[in-house]
Amino acid sequence: MSEVEPVVGVLVGCGDAKRDEPAGARDLYTSNYFDLKRRYAETHGDLWRVVSAEHGLLSPDERIAPYDTTLDDMSLRERYDWLNSVACDLHDLHLDENVDRWTVLAGGEYLRTLDRIISTVRITDSYAPTAGMKIGERMEWLASE
Repeated sequence: MSEVEPVVGVLVGCGDAKRDEPAGARDLYTSNYFDLKRRYAETHGDLWRVVSAEHGLLSPDERIAPYDTTLDDMSLRERYDWLNSVACDLHDLHLDENVDRWTVLAGGEYLRTLDRIISTVRITDSYAPTAGMKIGERMEWLASE
């Protein structure tokens, strides 16, 4: 009997630097850091999503316009609504795609928020390989993968 490979999902934090015109989520963010996270997700994940303060979970091909919203810009009510929306979307995606493990590539507030969401929707296998690292260390780690 052959063993089934686990399905790996990757959550990629968005970025501040963006194109000036609408683009697919995979191409909207223009920083070197986002590019490294995207390459990791495309190489190591069976599916991946961009986590955006403006849009929640984005499919890599979902076309969106540039925006400037951050989690820090949100009121308490807006953040609560965003958390609930992302939690529902992640829960559905987790079940619909039979994801066995989630890898989280984000820093700061996004990482803390995603950690809360993951525990809320009772995902038991998640991994944040760059947690606790400074941005340069994260980029170095991603470049080596």
